[in-house]
Amino acid sequence: MKKIVIVLIIGIFVTGIISVSTFSDQYVDAGSTKKVHFTQTITSSPDPGLGYENQQLALVLSPNEGTIYDGSMTFTSSESVSVVVLHEINPNDVKGQDTWAVNENTIYGKSLINSEKKSDSIEFTGAGVALHSTNSKEFTATVSVDGWIRGQPTQVLEQKFELQKEDPSLLLSRIKFHETNVVVNSPQIKWSSNQMTERSDKQITNKMSFSGGQITEINQDDMTVTFVTHRSWDSDGKTIYYIITDVSPIGPSKLIGVTHSQSISELLTHPSIIEQYQFKNGIMGSGSLEFQPEIFNFSSDKENYNPISKIYLVEWHNSKSAEILQTKSDIDSFKDKDLITVSIARPSNSEYVINSPIVDPFQ
Repeated sequence: MKKIVIVLIIGIFVTGIISVSTFSDQYVDAGSTKKVHFTQTITSSPDPGLGYENQQLALVLSPNEGTIYDGSMTFTSSESVSVVVLHEINPNDVKGQDTWAVNENTIYGKSLINSEKKSDSIEFTGAGVALHSTNSKEFTATVSVDGWIRGQPTQVLEQKFELQKEDPSLLLSRIKFHETNVVVNSPQIKWSSNQMTERSDKQITNKMSFSGGQITEINQDDMTVTFVTHRSWDSDGKTIYYIITDVSPIGPSKLIGVTHSQSISELLTHPSIIEQYQFKNGIMGSGSLEFQPEIFNFSSDKENYNPISKIYLVEWHNSKSAEILQTKSDIDSFKDKDLITVSIARPSNSEYVINSPIVDPFQ
């Protein structure tokens, strides 16, 4: 069995989040400052930095050229770790300060915020944030981050998954299948006669249209695919990111540039299906209809997640009085006040369903 690494390289649709009273102007200019806040559990891997062999590193906020993260973080770890903050630096400017590099051309200045601890709260400003251990033992940490992303990223983030590559001699006809009651969500990216649409415009921006494809590159040699992710909120207002792989009916699937899957519409009556709320008007933003981001009716902190979403449309009765809605309870409250209308999306007279798996671009 030979291992391969599939890398989902994530370009992020990110928008700013500030108080409603000042949000409107900031939201339109979301390319310069964006809010980032999340809680996640991460596992370390061998530090790829030159000279740090046999040590462990877990990226919390991956380095992005042209970006500065500014905020606070609290963590608890299974092993004692230090917080590492990276800073963009020109290789010609290295004059003896501590640095971290994966090659001779990409070098970062390095700050150690604390000595090795199992838990701590820190403030940071830099191009990237990570947890680091000087020994070779893998560690697991839970981190909570609240801060801002300043600047316009010009690089993308990576998320890696290891899969096993089967021996070619293991033919499908010789495999025996046993019913296990396990369901696997495995979207098709490329097949013998077709593939998902690759975008013609590769530049990731906040104003990037949802139409024209959800992939910027399919690399068969490296077995990698580059997806565009979309920033949204769960029912509690927590930031989440999702990709789009399948859609029904066929009209939206062609517009978005993903696989048409008629069978997912059969899940509409299943009690576990998620509701996704898209905004038809209101405050301009990076949502699918060019207004504020979507809201899902599941909580990422609870076990009610399902990648299949049924689409609802939210429309302000008076778009000039629109505010940013961030939670499912916001939608319910404004609907009860008769300020918005919520309706089922029915393009081509069929209910709109998408396969929209949640991903973590900060891993």
